[in-house]
Amino acid sequence: YQSNPSQEMYDALLDVVGYLKNSMSHEFIMKCNLKPGEKLRLIEFSDSDYAADTDTRRSRTGGAYYLEGNLVGNCSKLQNNTTLSTAEAEFGALTTNATFGIWATNWLEEAGFDVEMPVVCYSDSKAGIAIAKNANMNFRYSRHIDVRQMFIRDLIKDKKFDVLWLKGEKNIPSDGMTKPFGKNKFLQLRDVLSGHTDISSYTDMDVDYTLEYLYDEENDK
Repeated sequence: YQSNPSQEMYDALLDVVGYLKNSMSHEFIMKCNLKPGEKLRLIEFSDSDYAADTDTRRSRTGGAYYLEGNLVGNCSKLQNNTTLSTAEAEFGALTTNATFGIWATNWLEEAGFDVEMPVVCYSDSKAGIAIAKNANMNFRYSRHIDVRQMFIRDLIKDKKFDVLWLKGEKNIPSDGMTKPFGKNKFLQLRDVLSGHTDISSYTDMDVDYTLEYLYDEENDK
């Protein structure tokens, strides 16, 4: 695209420049609610589209990472492999985001901080969570998944990482990393990433902690 940009791409670039110019006064808010003796809490949001890249048909992983309610990282990248189902794409996204969680935890501990374990990751994919958490279950459409992706099961078993389900409309932080939004939803994403909206408003409600990991072959999401 850079070697031969179209007029449509040029117009989109101008829209981005115009937005940045008109939003220069928008603040990025960082806050600290940590009390003496408490451990740092790292939470993540994970999402994936399915085969949305028109050139490679690969899926895109999205992730947003919060330390004590403050955004400290994000991810929006094409997956290395072409996936065959939405469940596999979502599972691949969970695995990618798990690697950041473990890396960040190790870095913080090396710096002398105590980190609350496990790192909690929120996802709106019941099928992806089912594959990650049920190592003894043989899903008909998951046997082909790369073995390298399966290390997330060891992390969950060792209580270093955990995955919780929440409704799709609450998964705004990572959902915005996989697809473009309209104006209203984009402003909602901007506020939750920049600290203007408390992230707890997305994690304190509608979270299913007693999810029954059922795999539906007709609708694997």
